[in-house]
Parts: sequence; structure tokens; C-alpha cells
Amino acid sequence: MASYAGLTGEIIGMKSFGASAPLKELQKKFGFTKGNIVAAAK
Repeated sequence: MASYAGLTGEIIGMKSFGASAPLKELQKKFGFTKGNIVAAAK
């Protein structure tokens, strides 16, 4: 992934799998919120 983001880029992804819950709960648990994604993009 570093080849796409460069040395100072931010990568948004997961390092685990297997969680089971409604989508909104998982998004919150793993940090995939609008605020976190916008902050990483800036």
C-alpha cells in the first residue's frame, strides 16, 4: 500500500476480519466515520 500512498500518505483500511454486527456499529468500532476519513484525507 505504501507504493500508492507514498511516505507521508495516509492509508485507510482494516488489519482484522471476522467481526459481526450491524454495519453502523462496525464502522464506528473500526473508526470508519465521516470525521476520521475526512481528517485522514486532509
